[in-house]
Amino acid sequence: MKKTISIIALAVALIGSWNYWQGDIKLKQELTSREWQSTTIAYMNFWDQKIQHLDKASISSTVKYLPNQTYIKNSTLIFTSKDIEKPVEIVISESGNWELSDHYLIVDASEFKDISTTPITQITPAQVEKLKTLFKINAQQSRKIDVINNRTLLLTSLAHGSTILFSQ
Repeated sequence: MKKTISIIALAVALIGSWNYWQGDIKLKQELTSREWQSTTIAYMNFWDQKIQHLDKASISSTVKYLPNQTYIKNSTLIFTSKDIEKPVEIVISESGNWELSDHYLIVDASEFKDISTTPITQITPAQVEKLKTLFKINAQQSRKIDVINNRTLLLTSLAHGSTILFSQ
């Protein structure tokens, strides 16, 4: 009888520890444990052919995932081209809710604010709005999370490649 109880207790402990290390609980702890940064380079013909005069975007982001399933993200988008003298810079503050499901990060961005401090004169206001819309669409994607190490996470989207989140 004691042997049977011991075997059952051991099996429960093994299954529980496997679920902890393989499940979303450990990943959630890792995700919420620090502030994360990323840098992305995107070529505009990849994003949208309709944005003329811009060739490349450099996007630097800092994001904090909070234990209450909300997040705060600030991104600086710098657009360059051989056709314009000065790069176009847009700073966006984003917030919303997040959840993990089977190692997928699902983000529901509820608020986007343009917090840029300099006026944008190199492109039209309609083009600025188009760029913001493309950024918002990209933010709403679900991504698979793989832990590279305790300071590096790999986010893989279903359609448009991967992003590395790193922490200092």
